[in-house]
Amino acid sequence: MASVYERLKAAIQASADISADLLETVLLGTPGTQVEFPSSDPDDEGIASATDVGQLWGGSLVPPLLRHLGLEMDAALPTWAYIETNKTGVAPDLKAGRNVNAVSKSEVTDYIQADFAPAFSTTYFAVTGSIEGMLAPTVVHIFGMGPAYVRLQFYDLTGALLDINTKYVMILAMGQAA
Repeated sequence: MASVYERLKAAIQASADISADLLETVLLGTPGTQVEFPSSDPDDEGIASATDVGQLWGGSLVPPLLRHLGLEMDAALPTWAYIETNKTGVAPDLKAGRNVNAVSKSEVTDYIQADFAPAFSTTYFAVTGSIEGMLAPTVVHIFGMGPAYVRLQFYDLTGALLDINTKYVMILAMGQAA
């Protein structure tokens, strides 16, 4: 998969290439082409000349700035899972997700677990979860966590632990990659 920098650069260039703003195309478009751009000299009013596209990509401001931003974003590890917990006695299914390689549940203590691959560098990562389609609000409780997993339980607003079975659960975690 391409780095965040490469994806951001390609998106900016593609957008600038089709932009109606000629200056945007000249500054941020894909290098290697030229466009007719009006002269900035007042004596040359109405005269256009071939101008290189993507002039800022060869400079010392945009590429390093965007590369640094991309490296920061690459260092973060966005992780999510959409899980169908299934009925009692049936293992949960990971329906979709990123950086989650397995899910499990405990019907005794009513938690859902997501195992991360790759793992986070420490247990200092942000995590949240929700149950899809609940009519009343729920409170998510982190029942346990480590760099490679998180266990969540859900409570209603009266403080009652919810049965983990027959639910659709979304888990979102973000932290430093190991």
